[in-house]
Amino acid sequence: MMKNDIKIKNKSKPEFRLFEFVAEKFIASIAFISIAFIILILLFVLRESLPLILGRATDDVGRVTLKSLLTLTWRPVSNSPMYGIIALMVGSLKVTLISMMFAFPVAISAALYTSTFASHFSKEIM
Repeated sequence: MMKNDIKIKNKSKPEFRLFEFVAEKFIASIAFISIAFIILILLFVLRESLPLILGRATDDVGRVTLKSLLTLTWRPVSNSPMYGIIALMVGSLKVTLISMMFAFPVAISAALYTSTFASHFSKEIM
């Protein structure tokens, strides 16, 4: 061989990387567990709401009407249960606004840090 000859590695068989294999399997298992939990939650909600949806309640207390859905009251376990959807929507809106109050400053600060002060290596990681 001469000094200027370049050795070319055979790339036909990729090398096995244990860390990548373990990381892929870990992420796949976490995704599978998450999907399983979501399916279980949906099945639970469906099972619990089926008597109300099908109208199989023994008295008028458990019947769902449009008027009862559009109330501001949410009392599912009282003697006369009320299932007001508006109460759920207002609660969801409150939680969303409170979480945005915390997330917005953090996100803006991270964006400013990344664009202004971070080194090239830090930018690549983020």
